[in-house]
Amino acid sequence: MPTDPELYQRIYLQYDDNNKLLLEKSQKSWLNYRDAQCNELMGSLTYGALGLASGFAHLDCEINSTTFRLKELSSLIENQ
Repeated sequence: MPTDPELYQRIYLQYDDNNKLLLEKSQKSWLNYRDAQCNELMGSLTYGALGLASGFAHLDCEINSTTFRLKELSSLIENQ
């Protein structure tokens, strides 16, 4: 599976200007959503305590969310 920047670039180059703008907005919104979701998860799992475990929980959330997003983006290429 390609990395996020590689996949994003492949999709971006195939789109017209209007769809490029939509993709950019979608990706920015997704990044904000992912960050908010992972921050909330980290806070709920660690009850706001800082430490090594909270960092791992946050990183695990980012990895899982990004993997799911890569699958979503991959489907855009597969469906063309």
